[in-house]
Amino acid sequence: MSVATTKTFSGPYLADGVVTAFPFDFQALDPEDVGVLVRDVAGSESVYDPDYFSVSLSEEGGTVTLQFAPAEGLAVYVYSDPSFLQTIKFENGSNWLAEPVNIANDRAAVRALALKREVEQSIRAPLGEALGKLPPAAVRAGGVIKFNDDTGEIEVKPEAEFAPGPAGPASNTRLSLSELKAAPITDRTSLYDGALWTWTAGNFTGKADNASVVQSDNIQITEGAWVRQQAGAVTYTAPLADAITIPAAVKLDDTVSLSSFRYASDPADDWAPTLQRGVDALAARGGGTLLLPLGTFPVKLRLASNGLGVTALEMKSGVYLQGASKTGSIIRLADNQIGQGTYLRIICSLVPISNVGISNLTIDGNRDGQNIWKEQGNGGNIVLGTVYDCTIRDVISINANGQGIQVAAAPPLVSQRVSIRNCTAKNMSGSTLNADGTVNALYNGNGIGIQVSRAGSVNISNNMVTNCRDNGIDTFSDNLINDPIGGSHIIAGNNISLCRTGIFPETPAAVLVTANYIIDCVEGGIFANRINGAPQTVRISNNMVGNVPVGIRVTGDCLPASGVTITGNTIYSITSPSGFGIQLGLPGANVSYIDVSRNTFAIAAENVPMIGITAAQAAFIRGTDNHYFGAPNPGYFVFSDVTTAVEVTIGGFIGVSDSSVADLDRKWGRIKRLEVPDLAGFFGADPVGQQTLEPAATDAATTQALANSLRTALIELGLGA
Repeated sequence: MSVATTKTFSGPYLADGVVTAFPFDFQALDPEDVGVLVRDVAGSESVYDPDYFSVSLSEEGGTVTLQFAPAEGLAVYVYSDPSFLQTIKFENGSNWLAEPVNIANDRAAVRALALKREVEQSIRAPLGEALGKLPPAAVRAGGVIKFNDDTGEIEVKPEAEFAPGPAGPASNTRLSLSELKAAPITDRTSLYDGALWTWTAGNFTGKADNASVVQSDNIQITEGAWVRQQAGAVTYTAPLADAITIPAAVKLDDTVSLSSFRYASDPADDWAPTLQRGVDALAARGGGTLLLPLGTFPVKLRLASNGLGVTALEMKSGVYLQGASKTGSIIRLADNQIGQGTYLRIICSLVPISNVGISNLTIDGNRDGQNIWKEQGNGGNIVLGTVYDCTIRDVISINANGQGIQVAAAPPLVSQRVSIRNCTAKNMSGSTLNADGTVNALYNGNGIGIQVSRAGSVNISNNMVTNCRDNGIDTFSDNLINDPIGGSHIIAGNNISLCRTGIFPETPAAVLVTANYIIDCVEGGIFANRINGAPQTVRISNNMVGNVPVGIRVTGDCLPASGVTITGNTIYSITSPSGFGIQLGLPGANVSYIDVSRNTFAIAAENVPMIGITAAQAAFIRGTDNHYFGAPNPGYFVFSDVTTAVEVTIGGFIGVSDSSVADLDRKWGRIKRLEVPDLAGFFGADPVGQQTLEPAATDAATTQALANSLRTALIELGLGA
């Protein structure tokens, strides 16, 4: 590589609150030689910690990818920030290879360019002149910088030593219209007609109406005019090519800072009144975004407005709560806020609301600060009721006394269009296990990472959920009678560990559970559970589940012709000798209409069944083309404890090869990092996985192998039988 450009930064890029990747076209020798700086409209700058972004390099520059999107309106700069350490050393008499010499020279050039950039941003004297030196800090403190009348060099003197200059032209003088037209533009501001007028450069042809724009007698209208300063006259133009100019009032309506609603009388240890004031004000004018700045904002609980339980903030329709930083904008429950059985919700909704969102911040339930009552709370960090068009994105919910993130419609209502993406839910109501390794008996319905109940069109994807006393992700669609409600649920690309059960869809209807990575859960990986209504149109595919007693379990009769499909999953390391890779049904109950095909098992224990049918009655269950690693006991491929079976056919197990769990984890580890986009239209438009085919045919044998491979792929895609 050679340094073929003198560029040392790229930008500014105007952040939109969504984009996280920013390219740069200067040269860097190491990812650590790249920095990121953001600047707000007031000119304040912040330099990102390297832990919050990653860098990929190329010959022409590279790309910076941030862990979270900068807030909308920030200007983002990517700049060269090279190390000044010299790490290359040549020994006397050694061969000097070209590569390290080139690296050393390139690094010297990159450093020189970075220093040149810094020098060019400083005050410089013309060639042959000197600016002199500033005196020590103790001498210049409180002083004024001026240039010496004789030498032109910098000097600092107390402000009192400088004599006042000659009087300038009158400013802010009340003028008549004719006087305003004749006023010199050096006045800059003048008072006329009860308003402040400012001389403004620009072409005002056709705009001089003497009401908002006045033409000067001294300057052409194409060069400038006197402009009336009022709310509508102040404008904002984004730093983008061809950006439109909008009234400043419109821009301010986009996002309002929390600090705008802070009263001097508000207690320093409680920001709940300020938050509520901001949400109420935005809701009253039809909605908007309330920006939570950087910092930790403690909140205390108060009686909810409907008298049920306590809360810190009640969300309203049309309001979006957005932090300046996912990790740096923190709402934290104050100490000693709960007692025995307290129903608490740090953020809640009490009536049906619509068009709401929470993004780019942290909610800390501060369990350890609740003393002896930290095991007694219920409710959670975010507990919303019936919502329509709700987005919770890039939120960290930790240390909850109850659920991490919950959206639960109040019967008989059903929420619609709920999206929970790119969130972290951690440490909900303590650990699932006690210190002695036994299951914590307090988990029952308390301590779920992410839960959505009674909702249609749900997207729960790309979240990290860990260490929850109850289930990691839980969806509940039962109408408490006999039918599922809601539906069209997508649960995809989530990483779940150390929970009771990884994913727990109850009475599921129209649910896609795909590309999730689940490990180290106490009771199992994925449980599709029937309460009253029959599970219907459920697809559990391409998940990886390991170190659990049961990999996947489905219970109850499913709906004919639209039951449950379990396919393409990888299940390894079953931790219980009485466990199963996939379990269908529960003792004494029924199970029906399930297809279990093309899954991969690496259970490790040879006497643990890959598939177990544990219901009293089973019907219309099919399984074929399942693969296994290692050498399990053939007698344990399928375990059946069924009294009555109707059209139950499970067979066609295929041994792959001997393989350790570590090999399997490496092979399928991509699932952990899988980014799942918005998966619109699950019905009739399932996401299509890329198929692996045999190499191109060159003779009869490979032609036949390719044809067989194509047939298998078509069946996998549902295009053949």
